[in-house]
Amino acid sequence: MKNHHIIPIIMVKDCVLICSLTPNCSDTMLSIVYLLSQPKLLALKGIVVNHIYPVVKAKLIKKMLVEMRRDDIPVYVGSGFRRTGKYDLEEATQFKQDYPMYEGSLPVEVSKTSESSDELMVEAIFQEFYTEKSIKKMEVFDNGEKFLRDTLSTYCPKYPIQLLCLGALHDLNLIPDTLFKNTELWTVGSGM
Repeated sequence: MKNHHIIPIIMVKDCVLICSLTPNCSDTMLSIVYLLSQPKLLALKGIVVNHIYPVVKAKLIKKMLVEMRRDDIPVYVGSGFRRTGKYDLEEATQFKQDYPMYEGSLPVEVSKTSESSDELMVEAIFQEFYTEKSIKKMEVFDNGEKFLRDTLSTYCPKYPIQLLCLGALHDLNLIPDTLFKNTELWTVGSGM
């Protein structure tokens, strides 16, 4: 009898990364680098950035993708406190109403519960980055929740899409429950 080698067929799995980038946490950056280094296993269909300052963070991630010559990957702004300039009480109040369970993790001016130097550092870093012209001109898409809904509806339970959640789950909370049968959901850290 001849020795036959069986070569397993590995299907590339489509995935979406949901994250909320923080300057002192490298998990999002390392995850993106890893996902892009595995083209035979994973196909990154998009990135949804949410929670605090999602517009600024989405543009930072897009800038990183451009630098890696992967500007073909769309980046979406998800739900969250969309502050892009000076403190706005109306924005802060609306965020608290929409997401009351996240009050402890809001920026200093919003929560008024902490004056941590880490939070002040985060504020300074994002203000600095957002004023940089190369970051401001990065093109990102609005409505990450719609992107997720539309994307999940194109998959089925037999061939699901992977959702890799490294950040808050705001956007998933807005998705109809019926679409979750089309996913493999992975959460890490604050995504839980």
